Amino acid sequence: MLFRIIRGTGIKGLRGILPKRRLSAGSDFRLTRPLIELTHQEILGFLKDQKIGYRLDATNLDQTMLRNRIRWELMPLLRQYNPGVVRHLVQLGEDAQRNEEVIARIIKQRYSRLKSSIKISDFQKEHPVLQVAVLTEIIRNIKGNLKLITRTHYEAIRKLAKSGKGEVHLPGGIVVQIKQGILRLVKISS
Repeated sequence: MLFRIIRGTGIKGLRGILPKRRLSAGSDFRLTRPLIELTHQEILGFLKDQKIGYRLDATNLDQTMLRNRIRWELMPLLRQYNPGVVRHLVQLGEDAQRNEEVIARIIKQRYSRLKSSIKISDFQKEHPVLQVAVLTEIIRNIKGNLKLITRTHYEAIRKLAKSGKGEVHLPGGIVVQIKQGILRLVKISS
């Protein structure tokens, strides 16, 4: 979660690594991380109690990697400010997950047939958070993923919807256009 915050994330990124998730959009396969909710100390304690050896990946100690500096420098510093910081971060992630679930449910109820377009009038009635959720769903439908899609892209599309003219180009050969009162995403190349 902290890694995502430092690099720049939205609410969805605050969820951290989920214990279970689809391998990819539309996939029937699920990735499960059964130990994700255990602390490092809990895992080491169990291994010690059971007299089970383990190996340490040397890259986990490499301080040139941001994830390791967060783990070995930032987290101990945050614990000095508040020993319960990990619990609070977990709670924040859980709150973000619940918010994402509510937003997804609202979008599914309001736009059950959302594919590649939406009426500008419907789009403009939505709260900005729901506008982004609608755009996310459409982009996923067209592109298959959200790779390289940033806040800047969402803001450009929202600005386009407000002005009613022009177009926005997204990574992956996607063009966002407005024609006859419809905001439409079109894939022009792969």
